Amino acid sequence: MTQGKFRKKPVVIEATQITDSTFDNEHPNAEHIAGVRYDPKLRCVTINTLEGSMTGQIGDWIIRGVNGELYPCAPDIFAKTYEAADTPSTDPIRDELQLELAETVVDSGMSGSAVERAEWFWAQLPRLLQHT
Repeated sequence: MTQGKFRKKPVVIEATQITDSTFDNEHPNAEHIAGVRYDPKLRCVTINTLEGSMTGQIGDWIIRGVNGELYPCAPDIFAKTYEAADTPSTDPIRDELQLELAETVVDSGMSGSAVERAEWFWAQLPRLLQHT
């Protein structure tokens, strides 16, 4: 068994929040996602996931995962795990490091394979971290 601390990879996902209009508008409607069962009487959705059938309530998010799978996510977990992809990061240190790294890459005129660029990045990381 492997143990340790792990960070979620930075991937962009698609998500739709379940709202009152999800059930108040005509059925089906433009908000409805293929593969999700909508129950206007119980005001919930049912999604067949890899882990079995899951239910989403008003306020929950329906997430399309990296492999196209759908699953519901509670709003508090969603808020802790995701931020809008079109808004700035909430981590100013990470933003500063990314900006400095981007400027350094441009200044160096770097080219080459992805492996070479990754090796270069890891060589620069200790210097960048000294600035924080």
